[in-house]
Parts: sequence; C-alpha cells; structure tokens
Amino acid sequence: MYGFRQHLGTQDVLIQLQELVVKKTTRKAPQGILALDLKGAFDNVSYASVLRNLNKTRCGRKTFAYTTDFLTRRTATIRIGEEKSEPVELGDRGTPQGFL
Repeated sequence: MYGFRQHLGTQDVLIQLQELVVKKTTRKAPQGILALDLKGAFDNVSYASVLRNLNKTRCGRKTFAYTTDFLTRRTATIRIGEEKSEPVELGDRGTPQGFL
C-alpha cells in the first residue's frame, strides 16, 4: 500500500509496476505501462459513489455501516490558543485525511 504513507508516492508504484510487469515477464512482445495521475482526484471523491459501489461488493452490514458513519456527517473545528470555533460541516466529497 502506498497511499497515505510518508515518503512513498506515485513514483514508487511505477517502479514496482515496472518490476512486476515489464522486467519479470517472459513474453517477447513489446510492453509498456500507461499511468495516469489525476491531481486532486482524492479531493473530489463522492461519498455517495463510494457507498453505492461498496454496497455492490456485499461487504457486510457492519462494514457498510462503519464506512457510512465514517464518511457522513463529518465536522471540523478550529482551535487557536484557548479559542475554539463552532463545528463546520465538511460536505460530501473528498477522502478524509489525517486519521491514519
């Protein structure tokens, strides 16, 4: 797993893919890897889409309920010194970060 890990990124995945797909194959035909890195992709993930597709996997009631609870009704507060803001709803898009 490369996502959300310090010092690992797209380049590391591409190097591993090259090792697994191109260098370790016995085929003589030309080979290549097409990679696409979408800037901001994880910032635009729709929770409804994630939950709809997760439900199709038949992951189980508890897993689905946990994921639904984790993704929905998220709020944030800002604290500066002793001052703390009121909770603000975070919306329904983007993968939560800073929880791992």
